[in-house]
Amino acid sequence: MFTERWVFDFVLYAYVLSLLFSYATLLRPNREARILSSSLLIVVWFIMTTDIIMRLMDKQHIYGQIEPLLLYTWALISITLCVSLFFQLDLFVFCASLIGITALAIHLFVSRNVALNAPPGVISELVFIHITLAVSAYATFSLASICAMLYLLSRRQLKRKKWNLLLRRLPSLDQLEQFMLGFVGIGVLLLFISIILGTIWAYQVYGQLYWTDIKVVGSFLLFLIYVVLFGAAWTRWIATQKVAWCLLVSMLFVITNYFLSKVHFSFHHWIS
Repeated sequence: MFTERWVFDFVLYAYVLSLLFSYATLLRPNREARILSSSLLIVVWFIMTTDIIMRLMDKQHIYGQIEPLLLYTWALISITLCVSLFFQLDLFVFCASLIGITALAIHLFVSRNVALNAPPGVISELVFIHITLAVSAYATFSLASICAMLYLLSRRQLKRKKWNLLLRRLPSLDQLEQFMLGFVGIGVLLLFISIILGTIWAYQVYGQLYWTDIKVVGSFLLFLIYVVLFGAAWTRWIATQKVAWCLLVSMLFVITNYFLSKVHFSFHHWIS
């Protein structure tokens, strides 16, 4: 479906309008604008879900046409919609939409014409699930970073005793801390399963796992970083403020790890 120009143009414009209505709600609470923003986001999610399902039904191109950025955007929108159903976190929805629309634009205008040059017979359902879980983990880590940013912003406003509109629009520190911990925990679990499946797939296809491969090293390092952060936050071994700063810095590792799969001296480059 995204190969049709008008379809992905419509999706992008609908996403932009959703972001604009979300921004309007952020500036001044407005029930109608919030409903319009959510409705447009649901439309975008529905079209992207339909597109992914149709690609899955295409046996010739079942994996090659489902790029990681498309799955990342879809996962980000799905989680954002679930959160918005139970909580009125306008600033959270706006930040998540901003990241999502950036990823979708990169997918549509940068990655969509890149062919998948995988060796014949290498792609399997196992590697597809591996990729899906990995990009879903990246999406949850992104949302954890948004919560971390909001936590630090809210804490700073409270410390300075600035009881302004922005502070009233932010959730409580306890809520933001719970969201941070929850998203990091989910991301760690998804990435852990992804690494297991990727290891199994590598042994099935190549008979070994290239432990010195830069992407493999990066994935294990990223997993270790978030496991340590999750454990530190869960046991309160490190102050929540420090955990929040670490989560913001850790997003640099997430971004770096994603682009590591595109370098040609890694055997992952053909699945990016």
